Amino acid sequence: MSQSSPNDRSGGPFQGPLPAGEVLNEAFQFAARRWGTVLRYAWLPMAIGLFVVYAYSALAFEMEPGLDGANGTLSLRMPAALAFALGAGVFGACAFLYAGFMTSLFRLVATGEERGGFVHGRMDEPVSRVFWAVLIVNGLGFALMAMSLLIALVATGSPPGETFEAVSEFFSLAAAASASGEAVPVEAAERLAEPVGLVFLSVVGALLPIIYLNIRLTPFAAGSAVENRLVLFGAFRLTGGRFWPIFLIQSLIVICLFALSIIVELGAEILEQLGTLLAGIGGVGAIGGAVVLAAGFLIAAGFQLFSAAVQLSAQGIIYRRLKTGE
Repeated sequence: MSQSSPNDRSGGPFQGPLPAGEVLNEAFQFAARRWGTVLRYAWLPMAIGLFVVYAYSALAFEMEPGLDGANGTLSLRMPAALAFALGAGVFGACAFLYAGFMTSLFRLVATGEERGGFVHGRMDEPVSRVFWAVLIVNGLGFALMAMSLLIALVATGSPPGETFEAVSEFFSLAAAASASGEAVPVEAAERLAEPVGLVFLSVVGALLPIIYLNIRLTPFAAGSAVENRLVLFGAFRLTGGRFWPIFLIQSLIVICLFALSIIVELGAEILEQLGTLLAGIGGVGAIGGAVVLAAGFLIAAGFQLFSAAVQLSAQGIIYRRLKTGE
């Protein structure tokens, strides 16, 4: 594989076929064989991200005890505007950390560039481009959803303020009902059905264009990690006439990972029950139970890392194949 070819912008996109089976096989083989490398890239950004989220949660929220032994409720320790601003900052910081992991993985898959060492806190220019690429894709999806909702509001003549208040009230009632084990009151459900249904239909209406956009922009982040630019329009050129092969690849990945997740969850649940049983025995059994519970947690966490490796490596493979044919 040529390490310089993806950066060559002199030629057009590769015009040959994009075999779904080969891409799928390479992505799963990469995730299985290079799991240790993926762990090296991911552990520090994930650890810092979890710490930042935990610190924000402890700073912004507190648990108020319920009455008569009922479950407590979360409440803000600070003004809502400040909590939102801090939350947005935490989200941006975590997204940038994750972009560093994505960048290293994309460049490994697309160019063969492998960074050594066990500590990876990458914050260079390619990371910035990947961060903005992900932000742009999500922003475009949000814009499509907002446009769909606006069209629905205008078409039905529904006041935006009242609609959003009704949706907020519905979710509050649903959360309270879930906590108490009761159903949402019938009167409230009937009163809120129309605005909630309107928002739901607008979201459904935006799904098709959002799916189309995400498929066409599949190589956007990976290409931005490799090339010295944001390849937004380049991604559209690369995927021209390739919508259905890429859609098939992404769909098969989702189906395969979903099937594997069922197996992993069943195994983790069995280990959890076994660990709880051993822990209840006491003595040596308690130690064995702790080991079994830890093993179940590690298996579940390892599968999440494997899933991320499959999905991200597939993007890098698609970019490389569409760019170079290799």
